[in-house]
Amino acid sequence: MRIVFIGTGEIGVPTLQALLRSSEHRVTGVVTQPDKPAGRTQQIEPPPIKRALAGTKMSILQPVRIKGREAIEEVRTLRPEAIVVMAYGQILPRDLLEIPPVA
Repeated sequence: MRIVFIGTGEIGVPTLQALLRSSEHRVTGVVTQPDKPAGRTQQIEPPPIKRALAGTKMSILQPVRIKGREAIEEVRTLRPEAIVVMAYGQILPRDLLEIPPVA
């Protein structure tokens, strides 16, 4: 099954890794929050999900607003059969959730 994973927080990393190891599923893309300033120095840091994908060729989308038409169309091009969401940090629009036949 083609899956798009949507998540940002550290809590989602084990789930994403399990999906990536699965022989039954293929993660076709990942949506996570944009890199943001963190810590005292306000150095730009990638979210935990993006860090977990370092060294892979996974398609990573980082839209500022997931509700934007462009972000929704980017997910649509990945042709997901299911979307797995874990700790994303934004409310997902109905248009996005209705892309796959399984939500």
